[in-house]
Amino acid sequence: MAAEVLTKLVGVKDVAEERVGDWSIFTMRLDANATPGEDILRLATTRRWNVRELYQRRATLEDVFVDLTHEAA
Repeated sequence: MAAEVLTKLVGVKDVAEERVGDWSIFTMRLDANATPGEDILRLATTRRWNVRELYQRRATLEDVFVDLTHEAA
């Protein structure tokens, strides 16, 4: 359910969820130059989600290659 809501944020391409114990880890693929951090925190506050960590990792050349070749398949 949370992944569906996060997917609707501007700039978010897709969301993957992984469960680790009682926590959920959400990995989001973003449009280039998207910075949804404030929107994510605002949504978490409104929905009373506990946020343990939030960070953005820039795509590597390998990430871009995998993304491009995966979409072409």
